[in-house]
Parts: sequence; structure tokens; C-alpha cells
Amino acid sequence: MKNIEQILTDAGVTVTDEQKAKLHEIQGIELKILREVDRICKKYDLHYSLSGGTLLGAIRHKDFIPWDDDIDIDLKRDDFNKLLSVLPEELG
Repeated sequence: MKNIEQILTDAGVTVTDEQKAKLHEIQGIELKILREVDRICKKYDLHYSLSGGTLLGAIRHKDFIPWDDDIDIDLKRDDFNKLLSVLPEELG
């Protein structure tokens, strides 16, 4: 199975070291956001799950999918509404 760099190379796309470093930086920020969401959800007994590429990365890579640049979080509507109501206080 080809990795993403091989697929991009085959398609004639070049990813620079600077672009790779920027993506790694973005993923680091996203991980901080995810940890904060987890902290708040635990505090208020809100239930969420990871989905999409975030879930796949967590299981398959024990990290982000190397090319993933977002986080996918699912909440039931009631939990989502509660999260929205407590975020201003929690994030101050």
C-alpha cells in the first residue's frame, strides 16, 4: 500500500519540508484543543466521540493521519448545546 507521499509524488505534487512542518504545527494545536474539549466534557459529564479521520488516525496511527488537518468530534445535540453554554466560562 502506498503512503500519502508516494501518492502525491505519483500525481506530480511536491510537498515541501516547510509545508510538512506547518501541518505538524497545526496538528499539535489541534491536539491541545482536543485535550481541552476532553477536559471540559469530563467536567460536565458530556459525551463525545471521535469520528472520521480523527478516529482513524487514533486507531491506525496512534496519532493523526499524517495528512489530516482537522479534528472530527461528534456530540449528541443536548451535549453540544451544553458545551456551547459552558465554553465562554471555561475558556474565559
